[in-house]
Parts: sequence; structure tokens; C-alpha cells
Amino acid sequence: MGRPPVRCSTSSVETPEHFMFLSSGKTFEEAIRRGLEEAVKHLCSALQLSFEDGYRLSSAACDLKISQIVNELVTVRVAVPKQILSELFRL
Repeated sequence: MGRPPVRCSTSSVETPEHFMFLSSGKTFEEAIRRGLEEAVKHLCSALQLSFEDGYRLSSAACDLKISQIVNELVTVRVAVPKQILSELFRL
């Protein structure tokens, strides 16, 4: 049995195929770092991985998408396939 689910510190969206973690920052690098940290945190919790292994898995299996760049903040979303992370929250 996996570890207890962790709380989301960023917004998240569920689609039929993905869980997406949204993150904003003043730069692309900041937004990407925050989004990836959140996605990796959930991968590590659900799959009992070290941070390093979770980061490697996100590199191979997740997609990074740009949501918006029109205001002072850049927003990205990290899409984690449900084949890897089948549930984000347990009740």
C-alpha cells in the first residue's frame, strides 16, 4: 500500500488522461520548477519513489505545457499520465 496522499500546494486539473499541476512564476524557470516539484512530490508519494527517481520518471513520462505568458506571471502545467498516477486524492 502506498504512502498517504500529499496535499497540493498548487492548483491541479483532472482530465480523462492526465492530472495537471499548474504553477506560476515571474520567469519560466520559476514556474517550471514549482510545477515539477509538485508533480514529483505526488509521484514519489503514490509510487514510493525517492525524489531523484520521481524526477527521472517525470522527465521520461510527463509533459510540460505553457498555459499563459500575457501578464507579469508565466503559468505552466505539468501533465502526469493517469497510467502512472491513477489517483490524486483519496477520500
